[in-house]
Amino acid sequence: MNTLLANQSAATVVFFDAKFEQDLPKKKDIKSIFKVRAGTYYKRYGVHRSDCTMLLDAIALYRAEDDEFRLSWSSGLACSHILLLQADTYYNSWISLRFDAKHIGGFNLEGECLTELTSLFDKFRTGSTVRDSAKYWRSRALAHIETATEQGIIDESITKIDLPALELLAATYGLKNLRSISDQISSWVQRYSWDRNLLDESDTSNICSKLEAPIS
Repeated sequence: MNTLLANQSAATVVFFDAKFEQDLPKKKDIKSIFKVRAGTYYKRYGVHRSDCTMLLDAIALYRAEDDEFRLSWSSGLACSHILLLQADTYYNSWISLRFDAKHIGGFNLEGECLTELTSLFDKFRTGSTVRDSAKYWRSRALAHIETATEQGIIDESITKIDLPALELLAATYGLKNLRSISDQISSWVQRYSWDRNLLDESDTSNICSKLEAPIS
């Protein structure tokens, strides 16, 4: 269940990683920098834990330069606090410069955007599971050949399976689906990003185009 928009139709959420709470922007700083009445801090692993994990995964996937990382779905991005602000709060680049707490990223959330992202990650996890299953095709085929030989099973579809062809198929299995979903998650991040300039610091353009199947 998504919690960040449970009691409101829209909000701005900002992620920080702070060693100490005193490193975070104070309330007076928040009012001054963002031109808002107030903001509320939450612990990363508090009431909004699930939404935070999903949004941080989305940021990590968008920024990733490593192809294999983009085919996984666990970000590992360090984050200690989130700051919840009123909807469509204006981004101020000072947030990345004036405070000891590291500013990780943020989003302008609205409507059913979290439901949409949840659905995308559900599909991504399913695709990753399907993709991972192909990694074991060759070893299982070899085990089946050994068992069939030991037990005198006569079935050439087992004992004479084309292992190179199987490996080639495994190398491309499920990649098209994962590339498509990665593209959709990246588009979601671009659409709802609060601090687009920060995200653009990473050279993420056309990353998915590099996720091509190995050439035989």
